[in-house]
Amino acid sequence: MSLWEERDEPPLESRSGRACVPPCVPVQTVITLSKLITGPALRQLVHFMYTGSIFCRECRLPFAELSEVRQAAEFLELSELLIYADSLLRQEPFRNGTIELQYLKEVCVEARYFSDVLFQLEDGTAAGHRAMLMARCDMMHAMFSGDFRESNAKIVTFPGVKQRTFRTLLQFLYTDTIPTLKCLPTVELANRLCLPRLVSLVEVEIIDLFQRILQASGDVSEDCLLLLEPLQLHNANQLVEWCLVHLASSYNNVCQKHSKLLRSLHPENQAWLNRHRWPPVWLVLQF
Repeated sequence: MSLWEERDEPPLESRSGRACVPPCVPVQTVITLSKLITGPALRQLVHFMYTGSIFCRECRLPFAELSEVRQAAEFLELSELLIYADSLLRQEPFRNGTIELQYLKEVCVEARYFSDVLFQLEDGTAAGHRAMLMARCDMMHAMFSGDFRESNAKIVTFPGVKQRTFRTLLQFLYTDTIPTLKCLPTVELANRLCLPRLVSLVEVEIIDLFQRILQASGDVSEDCLLLLEPLQLHNANQLVEWCLVHLASSYNNVCQKHSKLLRSLHPENQAWLNRHRWPPVWLVLQF
């Protein structure tokens, strides 16, 4: 049994396929394009649909004129690629970084297109793509390719993880960026999955936020006290160091405002702050 299909719908001239015949083999679809879409332009188009970008030197794709890529995007009604190409034609490539990230976030994280695994979380579900997750996370690679029961499971349970935190993880794995977030649950999940880069990105985000608060004459001492030991537990060492230095450099203010929280710290942390406090005890006694 075979199947042949002809269509006149520009820019697709014809499409042919072969039905699965026992013993079952995968169906192969052949798409014949009109002359309005060149081969190199089509490859760039497919590259964009997977990555959100075009003209990647590392991928060694055949060169295509930008006008050809734009024409292909227009015929196939790919509005994101059309905007992307127009930005390059207007010599405004700085706009495309946002387009790339938004495209990947919408297609991979929010729309769930072609997802092949579902994660059961504390307050709902999230979908993912095994190939991408395995490529970006060693723990996921081991989980899906080894002898773990998750390797063949359609639904994978992640106890203790909420949707918002897991979506942050997915955004990182797909786009290498993170949104503004509540840091502790994300650091905990990143440490659990052995993702030090995600931990570092969260640390940078929180330190930047704290510095902006301080520049606006705000106070982050209470936040530092509350976050310090959970961050130590989850190996966010850079943020731990920043919190310790901040607490030590404003020690008198911390003692006056948050003495109860300060005394609740582990003895080792209290001892470190006493050793590195500013001003030191001997200087205070002189006045």
